Amino acid sequence: MACPLRRGGGGPEVEAQWGKLHAVFLDPRACLLFHLKNHYALIYALREWTSDGKRVRQLLCARKGQRPSAWVDWLEARETILGWAGYKLMVAERCSLFS
Repeated sequence: MACPLRRGGGGPEVEAQWGKLHAVFLDPRACLLFHLKNHYALIYALREWTSDGKRVRQLLCARKGQRPSAWVDWLEARETILGWAGYKLMVAERCSLFS
């Protein structure tokens, strides 16, 4: 997913990154993988809402194993990705080669 993250990115940049993640998630030909600490996990769902004037955004994945069991805050996931070059969000897409 061509959406590089940088430290110090302000609100509009974080908004744009979430928007891109959301758009890719909605693509029926694609799935998202999150390279967390110690394993890869599918992203099963995204959700967002506003609480007390603050926007909350989360992704559903597996912190351990492969069962979707944890709603991870987008800002926490972003910090994980920024913490080490090996942690990434990846997109797997179906292509015409296999259709």
